[in-house]
Amino acid sequence: MEDPVVRLPSRYNMATHFVDRHIDEGRADKVAIISEGRQVTYAGLEEMVNQFGNGLKEIGVESGDRVLVLLPDCPEFAAAYLGTVKAGAVAVATIFVLASLSAVLAACGTDEDDS
Repeated sequence: MEDPVVRLPSRYNMATHFVDRHIDEGRADKVAIISEGRQVTYAGLEEMVNQFGNGLKEIGVESGDRVLVLLPDCPEFAAAYLGTVKAGAVAVATIFVLASLSAVLAACGTDEDDS
């Protein structure tokens, strides 16, 4: 049996797949996230994602830059992570309590003195 061939577009952005695609396919008013009694629709998530991504661009974050996303597991985490990716930057996710921020920064290849 031959291995299946997976064809990916030359440019892939996971935010497009996980958010924008649902808007394009008519699911804007469907619930995308349920968290602690809150419900966020795809339209609401798209707004949050775009706002975060545009904010990053406004402060000078460029394609390929790393962005540390330090939030609890909540809709804002999803928006920050996907907004970072949509803006072309690399999201460094940390949902857990950090024992040492310097260890995370070092793992990201970042020098604390450059911050």
